[in-house]
Amino acid sequence: MEPINVLRRMRRWSGNFSKPPGPERISIFLTNRCNLNCRHCWRQWAEWDRSCASELPDARWLRLVDEAAEMGARHWIFLGGGEPLVRRNLVVQMIEKMACYNMSSLIHTNGTLFSPEMIEKIMGKNVQSINFSIDGPDAATNDYIRGGGFEKAIANMRYFADAKHKLGVKFPCLYLYVTITNLTYDRVDHFVDLAASIDPDVRILLSALIVEEDATAQLALSPEQRCTFPEMIQKGIRRAEELGIVTNFQRYLDVELTEDSTNMQRNVRTTQRLGLSGAMCYEPWLSAAIMPDGALGPCCAFYESRRPLSIKDLTFEQVWLGAYMARVREGMFNGKPPAYCARCPSNLFVDKEEMRIFLTEYLRRDEAPRYKRWAGIVRRLGATLREQGPTGLRRHIQAWWKFHRKQREESS
Repeated sequence: MEPINVLRRMRRWSGNFSKPPGPERISIFLTNRCNLNCRHCWRQWAEWDRSCASELPDARWLRLVDEAAEMGARHWIFLGGGEPLVRRNLVVQMIEKMACYNMSSLIHTNGTLFSPEMIEKIMGKNVQSINFSIDGPDAATNDYIRGGGFEKAIANMRYFADAKHKLGVKFPCLYLYVTITNLTYDRVDHFVDLAASIDPDVRILLSALIVEEDATAQLALSPEQRCTFPEMIQKGIRRAEELGIVTNFQRYLDVELTEDSTNMQRNVRTTQRLGLSGAMCYEPWLSAAIMPDGALGPCCAFYESRRPLSIKDLTFEQVWLGAYMARVREGMFNGKPPAYCARCPSNLFVDKEEMRIFLTEYLRRDEAPRYKRWAGIVRRLGATLREQGPTGLRRHIQAWWKFHRKQREESS
């Protein structure tokens, strides 16, 4: 999510608008079904509707796109409680409809169910990224963890890369999405070699393992392995620099991201509330996650055994502005967030923390007395002039004017 767009949306929550805005981003879990059997997947131990009879029909998901467009949503993420491409025909229809509204999307997938026909259909449809879950740098390791799929997923990545080159396009960006386990923590550089062997533009995202029960505990890093992990990350960084592969390795030099993964909010505290500033997380204002049965929460960590309001029976707007989400938002100020916040995935945690710091600063400025706001503007303009010169100052003022003019247009 672009920080400026996010700030504009947050200001609409506190400004003089007829109603609050919709989310910037919507994560959708179309199904809990999957064609693989990963050892670290929540489906192994959690209770869920194995008959899948509660899944929303295609027509309801397609209508959701129209409703979200009316509320100004901009980005979509296809996630899987299972594998989203189990419903690949629906995925294609939704992507085509999203493109008509100029919405972008991201697909998170095991990568095995793409067909050449599907790949060709979604090219040029504003699919920005595709994350391929690959948990080993070779077939033997990956397939031991994930129950198969390595060769097919890598072949599909190559097909995408070839299609991009033939069409001369940059998107979708292709990512290896790697969960860190004790089988691969010391082979981070091997994933770099794998990415380079597929295509030089393939990127790598590491993600910390969420340890919740015996199967995941068996894949978790030991204390000794966690101590040596930064060294392995440094080795991976050097190899990525050699081969020109983009990664997120740098953030995992912070060893806390791989420790106590079911207590990610342990060091986050709310600050003094001033308007909408001071929340411990802004996902409930910016993001929605919708489960296969239509239950709606704030993010991809969302899980409630007692299901809250669902878009199965209500409109998207009614659920987004309903009682459950109102309680979640209030919990971000009173120190009582939902229990699932402790399971915030490592990458989402880092991203939302960066966004929280950014939004808190700007929202506090909005609440300050006018004379303080103008004094701050003069101070920042002076700093820009010193650092970037007259040309940089002019660009800064033009960007500021464009941003605020758009805000006035939206409020009128």
